[in-house]
Order: sequence, then C-alpha cells, then structure tokens
Amino acid sequence: MKPLLGVGLTALVLTAPAQAIDVAVGARISTLGLGLEAATGLTPKFDLRAVINGFNYDQDFEDDQDNEYEAKLKLFTIGMLADYHPFESVFRLTGGALSNGFKVTGRTKEAQTFEYETDDFTYRSSNGSADAKFDFPSFAPYLGLGWGRPIKPEGNFWVSFDAGVMFQGSLKADLNIRGTGTVTDNQTGATRTVNFETDPTVQADIENYEGDLEDDGKPYKYWPVIGLGLGYKF
Repeated sequence: MKPLLGVGLTALVLTAPAQAIDVAVGARISTLGLGLEAATGLTPKFDLRAVINGFNYDQDFEDDQDNEYEAKLKLFTIGMLADYHPFESVFRLTGGALSNGFKVTGRTKEAQTFEYETDDFTYRSSNGSADAKFDFPSFAPYLGLGWGRPIKPEGNFWVSFDAGVMFQGSLKADLNIRGTGTVTDNQTGATRTVNFETDPTVQADIENYEGDLEDDGKPYKYWPVIGLGLGYKF
C-alpha cells in the first residue's frame, strides 16, 4: 500500500489537463497526526488528493501490578482521497483508501521481577519479560465530508476542514511472556513452575486473553478523523 502516494502523485499530473495543470500543496493537523497533502482538479466537481499523516509518542509507565513498561504509539497513514463538490463550491464529500500503520507496542524495560494476571491465571517471575503489540489491517477505507477547496478559480491560499471516519478494521493483539516462573490458578490457588514460552497451558491462556483484548478493541474499528489544512495553489 505504501506505493499509493507515488501512484497518486503521478495521477495528479496525468489526469490534469495538459494545458493548465493546477496543483495545490498543504499541511494538515488531524486525529491522524501531522501531515502533508497534494491536490489537483479533475473536473469542476471532482478533485483528487494524495495525503500522508504521522505521529509517534513514547511513554514509560507502570501498571497496577508494578510492572515497568516502555510503550510506543505510532500513527501512520498514506493514501488517496477523491473530493466531490456537488455544488462546485467549498463543500465536499470525500471517499478514499489509506494504508494504515496504526500500532501500539509495549515491553518490560528489562528482565525483572514481574506479576502478570489474566482472567484465569497469575504469572510471576524474577527473570522474565513481557511484550505486547496491538495493530490493525493495513488497508483502511475512508468516508467523510469537509469544507474548503485547494483547487479553486480565485486565490492561491486555502484553508480546509475535514470530518470523517477511517474504517480500520478489527484490532489484532499479540502478547508474549518469556522466561521461567510460576503459574497460579486464580480459582484453585494451585501453583507450578514453568517455562512460559513452551508450556501449552500458558500459551493457550495467553491466546484466549488476546481474544478478550481484541473484543475490547472493537470500538476502535472506526477511527474518527477531524482535521484542518492550510496550503497554497501553484
């Protein structure tokens, strides 16, 4: 999906009339992060935009079981949007497709004494580590509306507003616990010592817990997009 931007920029040139190629470029800020866009007009009612957005955030945190983690949030999208201006004015309806790199990762800072609890078991270790990754399918359709038109008959500077939804699909959770330690059954209190990575009961429990987290992530299938843009038409 990442070649979308290159293909899109080529399309901006090839689809515009040879005698008058209007191209607008601008900067964006939105719930997808900071971004850039390039646009051209196809017809009096249709414009085409290539967009790229991104944002990274790192944070160390401690959970309610005193485990110390390094966490990273990554927002990255790139793709093409088609704007339909039904009244040939600044109002627009937008549809398109984005390559979605929305990802959250976390891991223990180092092998440490940690305690990790699922619905059925509690894991404890003095030399273990844990990590987690949450991401979404790479293809994400987009639908929205907005105001503003980079390609307009008069003036070079433009301002725009977008409101829409990125349909990013179902959350995928990937959890791992490494090292040796004890597993305690939360119902019976029975405790045994295991290698977390090779014990089938542990792996089955982690897989079930991943499913629970994926169910909790269902609201994020639909990512709201609110953004502002500012740019210049050449």
